[in-house]
Amino acid sequence: MSKLFSDFFKGNLFKGDKGVWMIYFFLCMISLVEIYSASSTLTYETGNHLAPVINQAGFLMAGFLVILLVHRIPCKWFMLFPFALLPLAIVFLIYATFFAPEVNETGRWIAVGPIRFQPSELGKAALIMSVAVVLAKTQVEKTVFVRGKQKTVASAIKGGRTLAFKIIMGMTVLICGLIFPENFSTAAMLALVIVVMMFIGHIPLDLMGKSALVVALMGVVAVMMMITLDTATLKSIPGCKRLATVKARFERRVESQKENNDSIDFAKYINDQNAQVTHAFIAVANSNVIGLGPGNSIERDFLFHAESDFIYSIIIEEMGLAGGAFVLF
Repeated sequence: MSKLFSDFFKGNLFKGDKGVWMIYFFLCMISLVEIYSASSTLTYETGNHLAPVINQAGFLMAGFLVILLVHRIPCKWFMLFPFALLPLAIVFLIYATFFAPEVNETGRWIAVGPIRFQPSELGKAALIMSVAVVLAKTQVEKTVFVRGKQKTVASAIKGGRTLAFKIIMGMTVLICGLIFPENFSTAAMLALVIVVMMFIGHIPLDLMGKSALVVALMGVVAVMMMITLDTATLKSIPGCKRLATVKARFERRVESQKENNDSIDFAKYINDQNAQVTHAFIAVANSNVIGLGPGNSIERDFLFHAESDFIYSIIIEEMGLAGGAFVLF
């Protein structure tokens, strides 16, 4: 810690890629502004307008200190983390899936004393670091000549061309399979990240193509199940609760499209199950491309979690599509 303070006064606190630091501080500033704007419900309940911003600033400061410490850890030490994180993530995910009490009809959260967290976040970090270690340890570099110039590239896979692929696919199927029943979007995004890592890590494309075919077939099976089975039956099948949710959302969307928009009774379609998503869509529609301006959101008063889960819709409503694209980029 004393080293951090000495670096601070010497002006070399921010080591590493300056571009990454700029992106980080931009996101921190945007989060403070939007948390203040989107937390109208919280301020109404507590009567303290600054509490959400102070709370967010505290989290940002704690995260900043963690970043300063972590990015000083030698890279080789990170190769040891997956050996502890991966088994721990599997245990937490199994507990969250089968034993944790449901929160908003899902078991995504685990409480350890006063702290609540999503085990899927631990699973993401564990899987990404594990895949990085596998890619680093199962391939070698070789020197080649391209147009007469010497170049070093990643090449042959140690232990056979399928070794890294088998290990990575085993870990990915396990972690994403445990995340999928309660959080399809997180599982899908994590799987996509792993695919990109395998592509960059020179995993043979034919092996990746075969796995993509298997995933596509699984998707066809899932669609057929949604078409042929009713919602109650899908909910009763272990691991298919999210399919039931997708089916219900699709049916509501199809039903609403059949009616004339001028005669729709919107109260019929906004209920406890779809209120969040519907008001998020309304927030995006309110943006009118250019946005309403910071602090002028309307839907923040109707979204139950405008300051957290659905804050991106508030960002678009206030900053427009261009502002939403900027944050996404």
